[in-house]
Amino acid sequence: TEHKADLTSKVDSLTNEKSNMKRQMQESSNNIERLKQMIDSQELSVEDVRRMEREKTRVEAQVAKQTKLLEGQDNALKEARAKFDACFELLQESVEKYNAKARSFELIPESAKHAKGHKFEIVLDKGKAGDSDGGVGLMGGLDIKGFVLPFVKKLGEDYVRAIESEKEKIQNLKGDIENVESSKEQLADDIAALIEKI
Repeated sequence: TEHKADLTSKVDSLTNEKSNMKRQMQESSNNIERLKQMIDSQELSVEDVRRMEREKTRVEAQVAKQTKLLEGQDNALKEARAKFDACFELLQESVEKYNAKARSFELIPESAKHAKGHKFEIVLDKGKAGDSDGGVGLMGGLDIKGFVLPFVKKLGEDYVRAIESEKEKIQNLKGDIENVESSKEQLADDIAALIEKI
C-alpha cells in the first residue's frame, strides 16, 4: 500500500510537471509569435533585428530543451503508471484469493455463518490508492489490520477452545465407556457366581 501511495504521488508530481512544461512551452511559442509580429509590423534597426534574432534563438533553444524535458517526464510518467498498474494487478490477484478464502471460512457475504453481520469482502477502489488512510479506502472501506485480522484471530482462538472442549468431552466419554465396560464385566462375573450357587 505504501509503495502504491509512492507511485501515485510520483504520477501526480510528474503530471503537474508535465502541465507546467506545456504552459512554459506555450508561453515561449507565444513570445516567438509576438516577436515575429513585431518584426513584420515595424521598421527596425539592424541592431534590433540582431537582438530579436538572438532572443528568437534563445527562446527556440529553451523550447527545445523544455520539449526534451517534457518527453522525459512523459516517459517517467508512463513508466510510473505501468508500475502502478502492475502492482494493482498483483493486489487484485491477492484480493481474489483472500475473498475466495473468506468465502470458504464462511465470512462472505455479511449474512454468512461466521461474518456476524460484518463486511469481509474486499472490493478494490483504484481511485483511492493514494489516500493516507492506511489502505482502507483502497480496500473498499475494509480495515484489514484494525478489524479483519483481529476478528479472524479471535475466530481461530474460539475454534481452538471449541476443539479442546470437544476433546475433553470425548475423553470423559471414553472414561464413562471404560467404567461401563468394567461394570459390565463385574456384573457378568457376579451373574456367573450366582449361577454357580444355584
